[in-house]
Formats: sequence, C-alpha cells, structure tokens
Amino acid sequence: MKTKLAILGAIAFAVVAGGGVTAWLSGVGPFAKHHAAATTPAKQIEGQAQAATPDSRFVTLDKLIVMLNAPDAARSRYLALDLIFQTDGKREKQVKDQLPLLRSTAYRALSDYSMDDMRGMDVDQLTSVLQEAYVNAYGEVGKVPFSSVQIGRQMLE
Repeated sequence: MKTKLAILGAIAFAVVAGGGVTAWLSGVGPFAKHHAAATTPAKQIEGQAQAATPDSRFVTLDKLIVMLNAPDAARSRYLALDLIFQTDGKREKQVKDQLPLLRSTAYRALSDYSMDDMRGMDVDQLTSVLQEAYVNAYGEVGKVPFSSVQIGRQMLE
C-alpha cells in the first residue's frame, strides 16, 4: 500500500512540475507578463541602446499631450510627456525630420490607455510601450532611426 502511495505521489509531482515548466516556457498564467516583456520588439531596441558616446545626439520632442481614455469620467484626463530620442550624428537630421511621425505614433500608442492604466505603469513600462509602437511604425528594429527613447518629463492630470 505504501509503495502504491509513493508511486502515485511521484507521478503527481512529475505532472505538476511538468505543467509548471510548460507554463513557464510558453508564458501562460502567472508567467505571461514575464514572457511578453522578454519577447517584445521593444526589448530588441533596448538591447541596442548604448551609453552616451561622443557621437551620441539627443533629439527632444517637447509637449506631447495625450488625452487619455475616460468614458465615464466627469472631466478630461491627460498625459503630458517630453520625449528624448538617442541617435548618432549620422541619423540626427532624420530623427528631427520625422518628429511629426514620432509624435503621432506616440499619441496613437498612448491614447487608448486610461488614467488608472497610466498610474499603474512605471517609466520603464511606458518606455517599452513607446518603443514597441515605434518598431511597429517603422516595420522592424533596424529601420528605427534612434537607439532609444527616454522620458524627460511625465505629468498626469
């Protein structure tokens, strides 16, 4: 009897452990957030982001105002951002010329979020949302004319 119980216990342990490993590898359940964060195109850009070098240039996008999604709110809510794009000297003019596209892409990416969503995000999560939106807008990581986007100022009202 004890042998059968030990065998059943070992089988149950193997099934549970196998299910846990499968969930972890496929990004299901409590592992979904970790899995999604590790595989997004934004993480590919972050891997390319480098420390400032003598050739680094920083292009600013000031006063991006995004009206947040608030269907039941009595008053409008908005997010104000100043963005900073790190690029090299060769692509600085390209980034400056594309500031209207960068502004529009950021607005489109953030306008579906609510005030509560924004309060729940830290700066790194918000930066990842923006980086992923830029990768989608340009089609692939290699076409994005900057190595990183940073948030210079953030204000929720």
